[in-house]
Amino acid sequence: MEERIKIVENGICVDIEQLKKIITEEWPEFYKFSHEQGIRGEDLYASILDDIADSADGLSHETTKNAQKRLGRLEARLDWYDLYPKTDVRSIGFAVLNFLECVWPGPVEALITDDIPVILEFLDTPADKSLSAWDKWEKYWANLDYPERRKKLLENADK
Repeated sequence: MEERIKIVENGICVDIEQLKKIITEEWPEFYKFSHEQGIRGEDLYASILDDIADSADGLSHETTKNAQKRLGRLEARLDWYDLYPKTDVRSIGFAVLNFLECVWPGPVEALITDDIPVILEFLDTPADKSLSAWDKWEKYWANLDYPERRKKLLENADK
């Protein structure tokens, strides 16, 4: 898969490597910073999710401004995460970006470190495997045991 996924035809891109960095490199940094501040338990994970959402939101905002500038429509509303069907591999980058933007208002067990390999695998989907990747992605999130995830988070919070 190319490192960049085109959002619109005018060469406007969201960088898949930036999305990977948000969830792989920044997650430990958010954890370390929050933990050093004395944040524990659900508050720790809520803080991490808030920081992840802020990073993803910043990437989305930067991409939007770039797209508006290139298109010559500075006030245009660009809802491109719904632009491509699931058969188009470009839809995957938008889905992950949207997911990362939206994790913080959800419960703290919405995203845990166990999810990172699943997200990275989804981002690395080859162009001809988009539908099967979407199927796997949706089944993963639909079949999670959220009470068990919450229990695991609370057990691991003080380690």
